[in-house]
Amino acid sequence: EEAVGKRVRCKACEQVFTVPDEGSPPATAKPAVAKPLPADMQKKPVAAKPVAKAVEEPPPAASSPIGFADDDEDDNKEYGVTEDDSEVPRCPRCAKELDPPDTKICLECGFDLVKRTRHRTKKVYATSGGDIFMYWLPAIIWIIVLLNGLGCVIWGWLMMTKIWTENEFLLADEKNALTDKKQFLVDPNACNVCLSVLLLAMFGFGLPVIVKRIKNPKPFEIEKRK
Repeated sequence: EEAVGKRVRCKACEQVFTVPDEGSPPATAKPAVAKPLPADMQKKPVAAKPVAKAVEEPPPAASSPIGFADDDEDDNKEYGVTEDDSEVPRCPRCAKELDPPDTKICLECGFDLVKRTRHRTKKVYATSGGDIFMYWLPAIIWIIVLLNGLGCVIWGWLMMTKIWTENEFLLADEKNALTDKKQFLVDPNACNVCLSVLLLAMFGFGLPVIVKRIKNPKPFEIEKRK
């Protein structure tokens, strides 16, 4: 009743009409004519946006192995073992050629083909004639000294008494009561005993040096250091 005679708009069709009175016959509602909007207020038509559609992507191709520049196109073969028809002897440990063929120790890795063990390899300086001479020099000196000392001791035991007798300054003024001969101031054999003891001491120092050189005739190798 409060809205009788008022103009309202239908929410469904958006038409404007006047609310009739219940006692009066319903009036036919005239559709309201919408006034056109000014040109500056009219909305420009918006272009329809394309709808993104989900497209199934094809499954990824099987990954192929990375190839190298020197690979052939059909290089997809398995590795195999090739047979070596050559009769060159090789080391069973490093497969290097043995030089000479009948060698017992490999010069590359130090493997002993007889004992089946590996030796440690090292680089050394070449041994010269001067190195060998200097290595043997102490033994040569000791040999000369000991031979001269031995000769002196033998000569002393043979000739010392005669020399003592010929030199009167080595004789005492008093004569021996039994032999009626002049006595020695110092017994000649005492000097021979001192010389013999000295020679034995020299043998104790020089003989080990000589024996060591005989057992190891080559000088020690000097290893090269980086």
